Amino acid sequence: MINCTFANLRQLLLDLGFEMKVVPDSHVVFEHGPAHARLVTEPFADGETVDPATIAVVGRNLDERGILPRARFDELLRERALAG
Repeated sequence: MINCTFANLRQLLLDLGFEMKVVPDSHVVFEHGPAHARLVTEPFADGETVDPATIAVVGRNLDERGILPRARFDELLRERALAG
């Protein structure tokens, strides 16, 4: 299991070309126009650990949309967790 903070996940998605929109007290939306991808998460705090189910859903969607293979997603999250 990968321990990933929301700040690390957010930065990875932004680096992949996603745009982030926060709906206060509700949720966070990440949109990737070219891939027609939309990811919705709960409003985690920056230092909060993202739950494994959310990480799995994000990884699966990135892979299915052709944005990033799942193995590479896992690798990048591990690198960011170790660096941060």
